[in-house]
Amino acid sequence: VNLVIQDLEKGHPLSSALERNMRRYFPAFFLMGVAKAERDNQLDTALPVLARQIAFPETVGGDRNPTLVFIAFKLVLTLNMLVFVLMHVTPKFRQIFEDLVERSGKTGPPVAFLLDAQKIMGLGLFALIAIFIIAKLDYVGEYVVLHIPFVGRERKRLLLSDLARGVVAFMRQGEDVLSAARWCGKSARSLWLKKQIHIFTTAVASGTNWADAWTRMGFKEPLCDWIIKNAALRQDPIAGLEMLTEWLHQEIELTT
Repeated sequence: VNLVIQDLEKGHPLSSALERNMRRYFPAFFLMGVAKAERDNQLDTALPVLARQIAFPETVGGDRNPTLVFIAFKLVLTLNMLVFVLMHVTPKFRQIFEDLVERSGKTGPPVAFLLDAQKIMGLGLFALIAIFIIAKLDYVGEYVVLHIPFVGRERKRLLLSDLARGVVAFMRQGEDVLSAARWCGKSARSLWLKKQIHIFTTAVASGTNWADAWTRMGFKEPLCDWIIKNAALRQDPIAGLEMLTEWLHQEIELTT
């Protein structure tokens, strides 16, 4: 916060100061919404609207962070144990079975498997490290994560929630659904989400009903699609998107 204050005292706009110093703490649509509000000279009215839309990720983070820390701790211990087994235990077993093979003159399937145990464990450890590194890469990592069973679905749910909250935030500033989605597309940090938003905006711009265009994005959440269609029939997209966010919040809490 002190760094933000320093940037403001130097004459930088609030959006720039937040982007430079607190980017990791805010969803992308929030920072874009602040920039848009500055451009339209509506910062005083836009900030409360934007602030209401960031309560969801804070709650999810509060629920998940302790669990993830515990899992990471267990993972570190497990990797240490694997390294110890690879370095000190497996070579001795390998030597014992090699002596047995040399004396017997033949190898059965169990013995052959145990002889390769060190290689198998080494490959498994390498795969874990490789997955961790790939997950840290922006586009490649996201592609891998989105195709992991269960994990990919959870990631898509979080992206869908971000999109819904972002559209609501921009619509409450006076934009229509199409314009709000375009603003979300500009601010999105996920390449996959950018592509889905482009599908949505292209369809709406060509005359497709916004609820039908929403289902084309491929989130594969039937109940969420129903909520959107219901909101379109009631001609109340904001209420529908807020209901969608609440539903996703409950689902993510359950899986957490």
